[in-house]
Amino acid sequence: VKLIPSKRRRISDDEMVAAVLHDPKRIPTHLDWRELGFLSQPVNQRDCGSCYAYSIAGSIEGQLFKKFGLMIPLSAQQLVDCSTITGNLGCTGGSLRNTMRYLERSGGIMAQNNYPYKAR
Repeated sequence: VKLIPSKRRRISDDEMVAAVLHDPKRIPTHLDWRELGFLSQPVNQRDCGSCYAYSIAGSIEGQLFKKFGLMIPLSAQQLVDCSTITGNLGCTGGSLRNTMRYLERSGGIMAQNNYPYKAR
């Protein structure tokens, strides 16, 4: 999956929070993605601290599903292996911010079936 850069200006974390709080009517009272067909498989990180990678991969999977109606499992292992260049520590852990920086630099993420999870 190739990332397409936004032409909009970058917004800060504070601006994102303010945008959500600005109009509480936009927050749904009920939302169950399972009812809409979004069913991702449960994962087992095993002994690898890869929650940061699974969080970002799952978030992008959700956006793909929302936009195109396709459920494509993405490679958390790519994020574990490659986001060390932006400060993450592989199976020792990482941050969401460093993972997103890696994706911005690399331009995308592979499908899980092309880069499977190895927990190392």
